Amino acid sequence: MKKTIVFAGLIVTLTALSTTASGQITTGDLFREAYASVIDQLPPYDGLSDAVSSEEAGIFEGHPSVWWEDGHAQANHSSEIVAAEQTISLTGTLQGDMGRGIPGETNFYEARNLILAEFNSVGSFVIEGSLDIQGTNHESIVSIIDLQTMDIVFTTGVNPPSGDFRAVCSGTGSYRLEIIHHLQVYQADTGGSDAVMHFSMVLAPENPVAVQKVSWSGIKVLFR
Repeated sequence: MKKTIVFAGLIVTLTALSTTASGQITTGDLFREAYASVIDQLPPYDGLSDAVSSEEAGIFEGHPSVWWEDGHAQANHSSEIVAAEQTISLTGTLQGDMGRGIPGETNFYEARNLILAEFNSVGSFVIEGSLDIQGTNHESIVSIIDLQTMDIVFTTGVNPPSGDFRAVCSGTGSYRLEIIHHLQVYQADTGGSDAVMHFSMVLAPENPVAVQKVSWSGIKVLFR
């Protein structure tokens, strides 16, 4: 009876230790896409588009490219998502470009790279990393959305300056990290345009869970 009581007390103690932790992050749904298109801006609005996507973690490579009449658009997406015990890290390069060799009617050139990473957080969490953004005719942004309220809890703003960033976000719930790199050009003349975004960032609890491993021999001491 005594050992049974001690064992029950041990379970309660270990449970209490595991529930006093103030921060934890777990990965949810993931989506990554590279998309390119060239569309004629006059009826019948002909054009071409191509896209590559993934819903898995790990490394993703996508390089869709389309040619329409006298111009082309291409998106290049290379990224990696690693989900560890309590953190999510994201690194990669997102790039888009277009070019036109002969003047004519105005066409719409588009290259889009998208990363959506949903996650659940217990307690406050931190996002930190670095951005290197160069080019023209693009919109680049990193944001975190609260999926319950759809409020933006963090954003770099559109086309932020290159450099490091860090922010603490409070609250427990479900969130979505969005990384968007979007090149778009309406052009009738010859020429080209390109833009690139290099990124590295980590999502982590502000106060991570403390994990302690105890051997079976160490546990048996409690029964002596």
